[in-house]
Amino acid sequence: MKIGFHLHPEYETLCEALQKIVEFLINNNQHVIMPESAGGYSGKFSKSIEFLPSEEIPEKVDALFSIGGDGTFLGASRLMANTGKPVLGIHLGGLGFLADVSMENYRERLSAFLEGDYSIEQRSVLSAVITYPDHAETYFAFNDFVIDKGLVLTMIKVRTYVDDDYLNTYRSDGLIVSTPTGSTAYSLSAGGPNISPHLKVI
Repeated sequence: MKIGFHLHPEYETLCEALQKIVEFLINNNQHVIMPESAGGYSGKFSKSIEFLPSEEIPEKVDALFSIGGDGTFLGASRLMANTGKPVLGIHLGGLGFLADVSMENYRERLSAFLEGDYSIEQRSVLSAVITYPDHAETYFAFNDFVIDKGLVLTMIKVRTYVDDDYLNTYRSDGLIVSTPTGSTAYSLSAGGPNISPHLKVI
């Protein structure tokens, strides 16, 4: 199996734990692919590791391991959004509601994963298209999209439509569009409802 890694930006502080995980995978005959950004620390890892640009990793791997907290997991989910491949979160301190694996149980959990003894939990992902005069760009969000007034001092008007049907015009500082997973994040702090992650709602 080819396993890619998505790392916390300050992953060098997690090097000891990362080494243990990588060595465990290699000892179990797995092909490990790391982002090129970790190339400066390649001496700390096995020479059999492959390094690729982060944007090339999703199409090359069978699964992506997110090493860090929930923020890192969200980044990994965005990276893999179009692939349909699983993301496994390994929690290394801080908040970790989305990552089930820790350094206390990683051997047991990763062994089960490699043996196919796992289930995939489907979560909703949002996509947004921003249209510019000469092109359009598509973005994905596991948590939410925020339309914000930026540096404007007054409130803004946001006209909203659902399936091309007019819904409402909001006069506010902005608008949060959240997945059920994201309902416990920014949306909740702004007064939104707490929604079960398995509901197909926005």
